[in-house]
Amino acid sequence: MNNLNIGNHLIGIISDNEAKMIFATKRIGLKLNLQEFQHYCCITHVLNLIVEAALSTDIISELVKKLKTFISIVRNSPKQMDKLKSILKLKMLLLKCHFLIVQLGETIHTI
Repeated sequence: MNNLNIGNHLIGIISDNEAKMIFATKRIGLKLNLQEFQHYCCITHVLNLIVEAALSTDIISELVKKLKTFISIVRNSPKQMDKLKSILKLKMLLLKCHFLIVQLGETIHTI
């Protein structure tokens, strides 16, 4: 950091709340002689911990738990992802057809 001349511009490190990370941040601040150098909690890590904790309780409905499982399966399987995409394309096509039929019906009704 001294080679890059950025040491005096650093204000902290963002990481999870693991004790080792907090300790390492303090050591870096001391080593660089930065008085205001701080450890900042990663908000996405904290939010993930909150969601995981909520999903492990009865607060979240069974439907949401099933949806999380479904998303996890689809994300981890290219075959399932392709299958889902083709289903969604078909659904979108059906919705467009339905919309056109409704528009056509309204047009005929106004004539």
